[in-house]
Amino acid sequence: LLFPTADGKALWALNPVLAFAGLGVATKIPGIKSSNFAGTAITALKPALKARGPKARLRTTRFRGVDTATMIYDQLPINDVFRQ
Repeated sequence: LLFPTADGKALWALNPVLAFAGLGVATKIPGIKSSNFAGTAITALKPALKARGPKARLRTTRFRGVDTATMIYDQLPINDVFRQ
């Protein structure tokens, strides 16, 4: 998962395992659902959430009979399928 830096000139990688770990709790607390809070929290926690190396692979897979680009996460049971 890539996010822009505060100045918008570069990208930094967020570790998906850490990002999704607190997602269940975050969706149950009303104040946390606001995008302003989420952006502030991610910026503040950036050093702890930053990925230290590759965390996913991009592979070609067959999805519904069509070859597609698929992001396969190393430590999560998630496959993101990308098609035009």
